[in-house]
Amino acid sequence: MYFDKYGNKTEKPAFAKPIPAGVSAQTVLDKYLEAIGGKENAKKVSSVVMTGNTNIDGVPMQLSYTLKRMTPNKEAASLVAEGMGELMKSVFDGTSGYEMQQGQRQDLSADKIAEKKGEHVIFPELHYDMKNVSLESLTTIDGEDVYKLKVVEGGKDTYRFYNVASGFLQQVEYTTEQNGQKITTVLGYDNYTAISSYAGNDTVKDIQFPFAQSMKNTAGGRTMNINTLIKSLKFNEGVSEADFK
Repeated sequence: MYFDKYGNKTEKPAFAKPIPAGVSAQTVLDKYLEAIGGKENAKKVSSVVMTGNTNIDGVPMQLSYTLKRMTPNKEAASLVAEGMGELMKSVFDGTSGYEMQQGQRQDLSADKIAEKKGEHVIFPELHYDMKNVSLESLTTIDGEDVYKLKVVEGGKDTYRFYNVASGFLQQVEYTTEQNGQKITTVLGYDNYTAISSYAGNDTVKDIQFPFAQSMKNTAGGRTMNINTLIKSLKFNEGVSEADFK
């Protein structure tokens, strides 16, 4: 089964395209970092806060979405329904965390904490150990040529697809297991938009960030689509340690 960048079923992509001479996992990542605004520029980003609107299959109303991240691995996300308050929340402070749904809190498992400790939540391409990154193929998603990279971190395989023409990250795929059931997740990224920040000592100039994001989870023959449109995004301001408690 194959999905486009929005998580919708699509035709089987072409796998037989030859990879051009000189293209490697490193050159693909270098082009991505150049496309989003430059490696040194991206390194200046220490935090990000974004807000937007989210639609989830089976949920009749649009939800307000907030995501805050701080290097290297801190993250807090929430979904709020008008008139109903906060429906979902997840927090990781770098050492521990929890998830909450409709007031019911569940602490993260030891395995999940170990996984999150190894993540870089802002521009992970800046931190990859290239021994764990390989260029798998030149394929097609939604009619566009993409390079498929395999990234192995913490024993988990993740496939990242970078648009050949633009260099942007277009799709991410990975499989996890929960309660004995495999869950395949497809993340889509689109509508890259340039954002600048003049907060703090370092100016972040024209960093490209995807303002349209999708998630499709498939498990046991059932799927759930989550689509988010980002309305506001800021770098290096509006985030503090208190947000991850």
